[in-house]
Amino acid sequence: MSAANVQPNQDWGRLADLSPADRQPRMVEKYRTMAGLPDSEGDSQMNAMVLAEYALTDDKLRDFTHSRLRAWLAIDEQAALRIAKSYDTVMLKMPGKDAMRRVSMVQTIAREMSIPDVQRLSQLVPAVLAGAAVGVAVSKATSAPAQAPTAPAKKGFGPFGKKG
Repeated sequence: MSAANVQPNQDWGRLADLSPADRQPRMVEKYRTMAGLPDSEGDSQMNAMVLAEYALTDDKLRDFTHSRLRAWLAIDEQAALRIAKSYDTVMLKMPGKDAMRRVSMVQTIAREMSIPDVQRLSQLVPAVLAGAAVGVAVSKATSAPAQAPTAPAKKGFGPFGKKG
């Protein structure tokens, strides 16, 4: 399943030209279908899809990645785990610059998502969002208003601590 032997899936790449409302349902349908395939066939299709994704400009890739993550959240957990595993398998064979683009895009997008969505995505792509999962726990713990530190008692008299 070498990336050199696979051509990008142009139909998949053209989804980037659609609005998110039109793109995401098509992604959900494709991923649900792929989840039922044997691993080797699913990985082969995923390879062609990933090649098309990472041929996109950064702006298009960001919107595309956002829709992809939303599609993963829209399918059942077992299907999403299979798709995420296939995606990870393919990404291990991609050039380092594409792997870094992936991590950057996913982590940036995750900052804009709800805590439950990030927690679920962290289960699907722990290698990419492991730090985000920790950040979620910290942000929950610090979401209560911070109490101002108490000032030491003033010495002296008057409102400014000066004697008389």
